[in-house]
Amino acid sequence: MSCGGAGCDDCQDGRWKLTECPVVYIGSAMVRRIADALKLVRFARHGLLPVGGGVLNQTIWFRDFCDFAWRHQDAIKAEQQAAAYGY
Repeated sequence: MSCGGAGCDDCQDGRWKLTECPVVYIGSAMVRRIADALKLVRFARHGLLPVGGGVLNQTIWFRDFCDFAWRHQDAIKAEQQAAAYGY
């Protein structure tokens, strides 16, 4: 933001609301890079930092599968906790 978070004609208090696909603003290549980075964040949550010889050297399908499995495990855990607390 050009206002440095102070607020301007393009934003309110240094923030703006995304109302359409981010590809319109930053392009599909950048969206893919951000999605890949977010996957690496999930790996870091499990103690697997993105370093050479580690997560970065694993095959894409294995990283995608781990991400898939962890998301589903998290969803199951959330459902179990909700059921235990009567939500």
